[in-house]
Amino acid sequence: MSDRRMFGGILRRSVCSAITVSLSAALALSCISYAHAVSVVSGPTTTPSTPIAGSTGVTYSFGAYRITAGERCTGYSVTFPDGTGVSGATALSPAGTLAVAGQTVTVTFSSPITNENPFTVSIGGIRNPTVAGTFNAGSIAFYATNPRGKPKDPQLLATGDYTIVLPEMSITIDRASLDFGELMPDETPPPQDVRVTVGSTVPCQITRTLSGDVSELGLSVTGGGSGSKPAGTATYTDTYRIAPTWHSPAGTPLAASVSYAVTP
Repeated sequence: MSDRRMFGGILRRSVCSAITVSLSAALALSCISYAHAVSVVSGPTTTPSTPIAGSTGVTYSFGAYRITAGERCTGYSVTFPDGTGVSGATALSPAGTLAVAGQTVTVTFSSPITNENPFTVSIGGIRNPTVAGTFNAGSIAFYATNPRGKPKDPQLLATGDYTIVLPEMSITIDRASLDFGELMPDETPPPQDVRVTVGSTVPCQITRTLSGDVSELGLSVTGGGSGSKPAGTATYTDTYRIAPTWHSPAGTPLAASVSYAVTP
């Protein structure tokens, strides 16, 4: 039986409706991805200022790299192979402060790199390995901040192979012997010249050694065929003179030898 009530002659029906409201919430997560702070432009190459084994005061340049727009590169670190001397390392380009720990050299730039021009980094004061071979410093780690100024994780980029070679040296003389002939007492023969040609890939030292009847002959040698010489090939002239003492018995043959040696 329906429940009906009459109010003022109008029939009203009481109806109760259930209303369900469905709510859903969507959580959107976004991640801003920044490009690498530094990238390889060419190479990469590692270039020592000299490839000669054992050389000191060598400058190593690594490159070429480029900073990403909006980023700031604040420094880098690189680990040199065992056998390389790094205790005297200096930050050359870009300028900065340098720290050494084992074989690892870390440079903090005096002014961060912010432009997008390709750049290389250079470290001086390195001693090359004393053995020949192909070497690689592994990865170079760059330190940077993103556009918001937040430090980024170190970015590892490759370095190039480089070759260390042993020094090459040669020495030749244009004459194997000198003959001053038979001399009479108080007779002094004219001087004779010997040309010494030295080739070396590194600065070198020429040593001239006299032996034999040097005193009796009064042998003296002067000229450029001894002492410190620069790398390269050059010819030096030595002048030989004798002034016998005549203290030896008549008819005694006198002989002396002069040897040349070249060392790094």
